[in-house]
Amino acid sequence: MCFDNAYGKPIAYSSLNSIGPIHASLRRRVVSTLLGADDAQQTRLDRPVQSPVQYNDLAIQHWNLAMDFKMIPQEMQDALAKFDTSSESFLNSFLATVDEQPAPDVIYHYTNDVGLRGILKTGRIWLTDIFHLNDPSELRHGVSIAVDILNRKAESGPAESKLFAKHFLEFFESGIQKTAHYFVCSFSKDGNDLGQWRSYADNGRGYALGFDAKALEGIFIKPNGTASTNCSTFHVTYDDDKLASMQDKVIDSMFELISLPRGKKLDSAIVGTYLKHLSISLSLFILRAALFFKHKAYKPESEFRFLQIFRCDLPAPDVKCRDRRVKPKM
Repeated sequence: MCFDNAYGKPIAYSSLNSIGPIHASLRRRVVSTLLGADDAQQTRLDRPVQSPVQYNDLAIQHWNLAMDFKMIPQEMQDALAKFDTSSESFLNSFLATVDEQPAPDVIYHYTNDVGLRGILKTGRIWLTDIFHLNDPSELRHGVSIAVDILNRKAESGPAESKLFAKHFLEFFESGIQKTAHYFVCSFSKDGNDLGQWRSYADNGRGYALGFDAKALEGIFIKPNGTASTNCSTFHVTYDDDKLASMQDKVIDSMFELISLPRGKKLDSAIVGTYLKHLSISLSLFILRAALFFKHKAYKPESEFRFLQIFRCDLPAPDVKCRDRRVKPKM
């Protein structure tokens, strides 16, 4: 996906108020991944249903999961709801601190002569698939911290916690790229950073393009004058200790819930449904938090990020590939 970088009229500042809606669609996609649905099923999920034969296996799985949830004892439903509320509140507290940071007056985009020519010729700036950036651990880095915390707690925990951690690790290793289409465009508050000149600007022979941050942000957030629900801008946080502390507190509050079915003589299907919902809630928190963090080694970049998220069960619009390194872009 791309957005025009023209400045036609004054645009009001827009911030993380748009960050909430773009994550709401992640819940169903995480459900799909944890249920093990394939892409062929997912592409049909949201088409209009005109007859019963158009219900596919994934839709049936979602329906069954929702119906089975009602079979979970009320006490366990309440525990899930409480965890959802507490983790959401905890994350929102962090997002509030991010939102308090105003956009810089000027943001810089490092590029080479080919990139400069493309921007000037088309008047557009392109976003890149988050899994094809210079940091190969994008998003995975934040999730891996949570996986390590969960594994450590499970080592000394009951048998069911070890199984829960095992399934979560499998999701991390094979399912994280299926949770959504994440596209980013990276800018910097620093227009003269040696590392970025070397990495992104042809080893110092390229360019650092300065943009009016508020104007560009407004075009991105409100391309047609109406706020987009899948776009956001924010300062990236480079603090592994902070992220680990957040995840540790949330995982700690969730950990005892893994053993909640013990001694209740419940049918295995009900226990499985309960644990799936618990895993979904935890996954959502971890994924959402990870989007705002990068490894501390990248701190000198002082990134101000433009993020766009699309549901992975539908094709992302206007995706193209570079000839160089064949990186998906949009």
